[in-house]
Amino acid sequence: MRAAFITEKESIEIREVETPEPGPDQVRVRVDYVGICGSDLHYYYEGANGAFVVKEPLIPGHELSGRIDLDPQGEWEPGTGVTVHPARFGDSQPGIEDEPHLWPNGSYLGSASTWPHTQGALSEHLIVERSMIRLLPDALPVRRAVLAEPLAVALHGVSKARNEVAGARVLITGSGPIGLLSIAAALDAGAASVTATDVLEGPLQRAKDMGASSVINVAEEEV
Repeated sequence: MRAAFITEKESIEIREVETPEPGPDQVRVRVDYVGICGSDLHYYYEGANGAFVVKEPLIPGHELSGRIDLDPQGEWEPGTGVTVHPARFGDSQPGIEDEPHLWPNGSYLGSASTWPHTQGALSEHLIVERSMIRLLPDALPVRRAVLAEPLAVALHGVSKARNEVAGARVLITGSGPIGLLSIAAALDAGAASVTATDVLEGPLQRAKDMGASSVINVAEEEV
């Protein structure tokens, strides 16, 4: 199969590698779409994402959708549309049993935070644990499902203030992908109106298209 590897700062290579075989309690996904996160751009342009430095060739990508390619247990048919929860949780700790994202020794697809690095989804096939699979509704196209992970970020943010969003006027600062999805999440939570900001007209137009009541170019107007 082919996979894209970030080898160092501003260097990416497409390589032919062996198609992986799933182990116990794993499945193989045929990757159809991969989103490009800001962290992926940091790995490419800087060779690092904060303190996480690329020390070996890294396959980026944690926003993905695709189809089941091989399920050794036979539960899911080949071609079944899926997206993937990109985190593998670590070791539960007292006091945070219900917050697995805080457990130490976890890992994340396409991340140099571990050694060896945790390879990501920018490849033709990906092996993941069954627990990471999220089946798609029949009505949801695989192409749209690639937004599941960034949409989850937006939904999580709105959920933190859900009791205050319904009926309120909401300000979304920044109209990039997460901001645009946050507009949709806020409206779904019952916001009376949403104002979006950005420094470029293109994103502001997209914010309007997503349902923002008003937009502000903060490069030209004071808030």
